[in-house]
Amino acid sequence: MNEKRRRIALGKITAVFLRRGWRPPPMTDAAFHRITDDIEHVTRPQYGWASTPTLDMSPAELRALRLMADGLTVAEAAAQLHIGHETAKYHLKHVYEKLAARNAAHAVAIGFRSGLIS
Repeated sequence: MNEKRRRIALGKITAVFLRRGWRPPPMTDAAFHRITDDIEHVTRPQYGWASTPTLDMSPAELRALRLMADGLTVAEAAAQLHIGHETAKYHLKHVYEKLAARNAAHAVAIGFRSGLIS
């Protein structure tokens, strides 16, 4: 993994933790390299993990993302999934957080690029 990709991966992971209230200690170069080495290690194929930004996405969240990629509105996706509108919004909110996406279009773009959506 090159330096730029390592910094992007660390940034995405750090963003999720910060949104959940984590307050990290100051980052040194040695700590940065140790953390990114660990990230690279656990995302290798032999561990069964993909190096995509799924961050433990649930099946319901993946289905909601795929329906958004098909152009459905939140209300239409909720009807397709047989869930309420607020529940669909809840799933999509978590999709955006896990993918570090700003909106639905950004989440769909990340989904296509990462292989979550084909």
